[in-house]
Amino acid sequence: MGRNSSNDDDLASLTESSKISSIEDARRRVYRRSQPTADVLAYLSEEPIRGKLLELPCGDGQTTSKLLELGYDVTPADLFPESFRLHEPKPVKVDMLETLPFPDGSFNYVLCQEGIEHIQAPLRFTQECGRVLRTGGKLMITTPNVLNMSARFSYFLVGQRTLRRGLMDEYFTLQERRGDDLAHGHAWHWRYHLLRYILRLSGFKVHKPLCGKYSWVSVLLSVPFYPVLYWAHRRAIRSMLAKQRGRRSSDLVERAAMAYEEILDHSLSRGVLWGKKLILVAEKEEIGFLDAEEKKGEVLPS
Repeated sequence: MGRNSSNDDDLASLTESSKISSIEDARRRVYRRSQPTADVLAYLSEEPIRGKLLELPCGDGQTTSKLLELGYDVTPADLFPESFRLHEPKPVKVDMLETLPFPDGSFNYVLCQEGIEHIQAPLRFTQECGRVLRTGGKLMITTPNVLNMSARFSYFLVGQRTLRRGLMDEYFTLQERRGDDLAHGHAWHWRYHLLRYILRLSGFKVHKPLCGKYSWVSVLLSVPFYPVLYWAHRRAIRSMLAKQRGRRSSDLVERAAMAYEEILDHSLSRGVLWGKKLILVAEKEEIGFLDAEEKKGEVLPS
């Protein structure tokens, strides 16, 4: 998290009013304000099944308490469980880069709120989520949206998602160190296309991105640039399909064309072009993409 005077004032006031013992705790409190908790809770409040839910990371437990009120059986987990402020349920220490310490099919839901951008190996994590979820279970991911129109413009200028948080560096991007455990800030920004890709490889069907809080700059920028984006996406799709025709079977190319239509629909949705946060819901399939394609006889070049 980049430093500026307003953030320092917020940290100071939080520390004084809440008697927080360390600047790391204060920083975590300020950071929690930016999380799309209201959008997550609104979605989960409409779910017909209030089953077992793994919340990873759980932070200080603010979202946990709301999930409990909604009737979910929550298992909170975090790399730093000592930050959890509720007496019950007890948090579990979990490293998102390691094997999750739960049996196969343990949960109906996994909620990863503002967590995946802090790890460098998201495929391993989504595969583990698929393992601990039951068939039909849902993985919900929220992360900073690097493909809204405002973020694209910022990347053009400075190579980062926003102009307000400085540049990535080893002083402020590294948030905390406790022994060998490192807590990174927004070091890895995973865009929609990569997340959809690894979710498909992990056995999930990816729903259309939800749109929470808008970036109004993105809304305004999308007016003149949307036709250009649509043309560019269509051109990229046509180019790839034309390249693969004759190299791969016609059935496989046709299935890829259908996938591209879904990607186009998602890529140009309000959730991607306007949303400050990328909010994805992925549902575990009974037969995942890789197994389904293998049964069809042709999948990937060996």
